[in-house]
Amino acid sequence: MRPDFLITGLGNPGKKYQRTRHNIGFMVCDSISAFFEIPFRFGPGNSKILQWEFAGKNAIVAKPMTFMNLSGEAVAVILAEFGLAPEQMLVISDDLNLPFGSIRMRKSGSSGGHKGIQSIIDHLQTKKMPRLRIGIGGEEPVDDAIAYVLKNFTRKEQQIIQRLIPTVMDCIQFWMLEGIDRTMTKFNKHYDFSIEQNEGG
Repeated sequence: MRPDFLITGLGNPGKKYQRTRHNIGFMVCDSISAFFEIPFRFGPGNSKILQWEFAGKNAIVAKPMTFMNLSGEAVAVILAEFGLAPEQMLVISDDLNLPFGSIRMRKSGSSGGHKGIQSIIDHLQTKKMPRLRIGIGGEEPVDDAIAYVLKNFTRKEQQIIQRLIPTVMDCIQFWMLEGIDRTMTKFNKHYDFSIEQNEGG
């Protein structure tokens, strides 16, 4: 069966990067795999993929294994393999420019300095592809962006991300069923998952 969508989570392969802020896209894909009990298998373009059926929709969930800066190489091959257009893809990535715990979906646009997104734009020669950005911005300005995104989440940040990922999964499912305009209206905001508030309640 030809899939309706490609959901691509961006990250870097290997244990070294597993818990880093830059790997939030992989974390979302891994959560889909775990929650729905669908294992990954090796796929085209040096990727790991799974096939996810939800409410009559069929999606390929993919993790490019090419390292972040070469994500576009894998994505171009996966799209061609399954006969999908860029508009049928949702790219999930971190965003240093968004407050921590925010979700922003967009129909198109520039990479915003994200090298994984830029690689996909370069290989597909289009900016018209839906993307779901998850905010990892800190409370203080970041002097070294590369060092910041390649550091592991702090314990507090990990707890917030664990609370946020189910909402991200709801967002993806809503997008598959209802389209991007309604999804942006419903989900584009900052989510307050403060640890103190949740533990006190």
